[in-house]
Amino acid sequence: MIFRTKKLFFIAIFAILFTSCYAPIDIETDAAAERLVVFAAFSQDIKRQYVNISKSMPYFQYGKPIAVDDAEVKVTFRQEEFVLHKDTLSGRYFIDNLPIVESEIYILDIY
Repeated sequence: MIFRTKKLFFIAIFAILFTSCYAPIDIETDAAAERLVVFAAFSQDIKRQYVNISKSMPYFQYGKPIAVDDAEVKVTFRQEEFVLHKDTLSGRYFIDNLPIVESEIYILDIY
């Protein structure tokens, strides 16, 4: 009898501790202002340099980012302007003749 009472007691404790009820909560958030997302990594190891440009996405939206295909992209290095060309991939721009010098300042302009 005592064993049975202990067993029921442990089952009751287990049921209370390890079960729960939940209900989905729909959270309404304000949409953030759309921004440009720029990824650029210039390297001495490769000849062709790339810049990827897309628009930001809402936090709860899934899918691919919206690429920006109508931008004018320029890099300024030592007072010389270099224009990047539109690539075949959406939202990507490239340049082949950009001199890459370590510890120098490059200015990226997007219009």
